[in-house]
Amino acid sequence: EKGSLFFPVSECVCEIIKQARKDDAQIIIGIDAALAWPVKFVKLVNSAPAADHLPNFKPDGAINNPYLYRETERFIKKNVMTVAKDKSPLTAPGDKFGNNSSKGQVLVAWFKGECGKELYRPPFDEWNQDKAKKAKYTLLEVYPAASMKSEEFRKLNWPNNETSNETSMENLGKGDIADAKRAAMTCVCYAATVGKINGDYPTVHAPSDADSKKYNLETIKKEGWIFSPKVKKGSK
Repeated sequence: EKGSLFFPVSECVCEIIKQARKDDAQIIIGIDAALAWPVKFVKLVNSAPAADHLPNFKPDGAINNPYLYRETERFIKKNVMTVAKDKSPLTAPGDKFGNNSSKGQVLVAWFKGECGKELYRPPFDEWNQDKAKKAKYTLLEVYPAASMKSEEFRKLNWPNNETSNETSMENLGKGDIADAKRAAMTCVCYAATVGKINGDYPTVHAPSDADSKKYNLETIKKEGWIFSPKVKKGSK
């Protein structure tokens, strides 16, 4: 039963998955939403009925607040959004982004129901380069605003089937459709990074890029990972 919750899944998507199975094809899906919540935030919510949970961290800027931000967002802030020092990634608990995230998480459950054990969701499923390459269906969390911090990514082109022209990621404009195309292109970069395809695409950050001395790797497995192209030093 789908229940009363709106499912943003068209019959077209169902047919694409069926055709992919028939063709023995691989699919990578990028979702622009937080696919999990900060571990500390989940603990706070679950403790609400008993009112027995108190914060145990020292305030040190919003980005370091474990109730607001995940480890992957702290990684993005430090390694990708390096120029925008006064800006931080959106956070599901702290921004309207949380509305999209709850819907995105339901969508993930739908895909898992359709694809079963063939669905690979790093880092919730163990991150492994070989697994990533061989996975039949892959579902990633992406963040177009972070992808656009890569100069190499901004120069990549999106084909226009109507005019036979191409438009760079930088010139796609704004809005949901433009961001959906950037999310899809981030998946192309991921495919090249793990060896599914060949091509001159930017390499994306993988969970293995997180230094265990700076980030809690076990927490990342529970909170998720934002796959975004690496940014060269000095890029704007």
